[in-house]
Amino acid sequence: MNRYEQQTNLLDDLTRCLGVDIANYSIEESTDIEDEERRTMLRSLVFSRGMNEYEVLINPYGQIRHFDSDTPPDLIQQMNNSSICFTHLQLGENGTLTHP
Repeated sequence: MNRYEQQTNLLDDLTRCLGVDIANYSIEESTDIEDEERRTMLRSLVFSRGMNEYEVLINPYGQIRHFDSDTPPDLIQQMNNSSICFTHLQLGENGTLTHP
């Protein structure tokens, strides 16, 4: 297993969760970016609503690492809420993040 495989799997699951939970924006594009300094995989998500697009960068644990300055606060809030639910569902009985 390569060192980023588990992180990529978490990002895939989180992306699906965000796509389901956030109904008033759609995910148009996703790109994985390796952060060598922090030894983690990040995902760039491009959300759209109407003619507008907003890029948000997240890590496998649902933390937002960067977003465009014009990103609507309601999108950030919905992402945070969805990420909290996702993380809660991923917690094992011993309180550590697991992946099925």
